[in-house]
Parts: sequence; structure tokens; C-alpha cells
Amino acid sequence: MINNNRETSPSHRLERIILGYNKIIYGNILAEAIGLDKIRAKSPRFNEWVKKLEEL
Repeated sequence: MINNNRETSPSHRLERIILGYNKIIYGNILAEAIGLDKIRAKSPRFNEWVKKLEEL
């Protein structure tokens, strides 16, 4: 539950610590570098959402 508001959303936290961070430009690059398996392992809520998509 990290995406409830501006203070906790990942993109807004990154904007505060990385000068020039832009979610649209860097979001894909970072997600690809991290890898879906690691993202799913760190985010149970996201993982459950992906599982539902896979079941379709």
C-alpha cells in the first residue's frame, strides 16, 4: 500500500530524491532494469494483480 497519496507514491518519492526524475521517461527503464520477478517479490499487492491478469 505505497500508492495511496502524493507523499507515498513511488514516482513522487523518486522526484524528491532524484533531480530531473520523470516517471514517463524513466519508469519503464527502471522497471526493466529491476525485473518483473523482483518487483512482484517486493509488492504482494502488485503480484496479486499480475496473477489475475495471467489467469485471464
